[in-house]
Amino acid sequence: GTKDASVVMTVSADIPTLGSTDVRRQVRLTPLVIRYGSDADLNLVARYYSEEGAPLTFGPLPPEVGKTTGYRVYWNLSKKLHALEDVQVSAILPKIVAWSGKNDKASGEFMYDEVTRKVTWKLKRMPAEVNVLEAWFEVQLTPDKTDAGRFAALLGETSFDAKDIVLNETISRKKPGLTTDLQQDDGAKGKGVVRN
Repeated sequence: GTKDASVVMTVSADIPTLGSTDVRRQVRLTPLVIRYGSDADLNLVARYYSEEGAPLTFGPLPPEVGKTTGYRVYWNLSKKLHALEDVQVSAILPKIVAWSGKNDKASGEFMYDEVTRKVTWKLKRMPAEVNVLEAWFEVQLTPDKTDAGRFAALLGETSFDAKDIVLNETISRKKPGLTTDLQQDDGAKGKGVVRN
């Protein structure tokens, strides 16, 4: 819960004698300070329903081959230590998923590259006093026949990169991709396997 954290190690010794000689010396080493890096991390989840149970998007659930179903992907940045800068979260959309353009964020900007299919959320800075930032965007899944009978991919591996301003160090995290298996969505749980 603090803005910074560190461990300070000190070494000192009192030397009364050296052999039979009375020296009465005190030796102290310069304290060594080890600072903790930022605890910043990313949590991501896909949802069809809100936490209150209202539909957030559209389409059949479970998803069906050849029909489009919308999902919301939430990216949640959290930290307790240190301000961050040059924050970037990004992921690649699978070929059966389309970018709808619908999104919202607490800060920063969203970008989508149609050629690389890369979704990116960029923030110039996440101040020390800001502990949580959330953003969401909508994706539209249209499964094909090869997806029938299994969970379909909604989002590829997600990367989170930022710079810890206090330590001047880079933070990098990788999170696994998301599928239609929405275990954190009570209304959609158990309805992720694609039907013919």
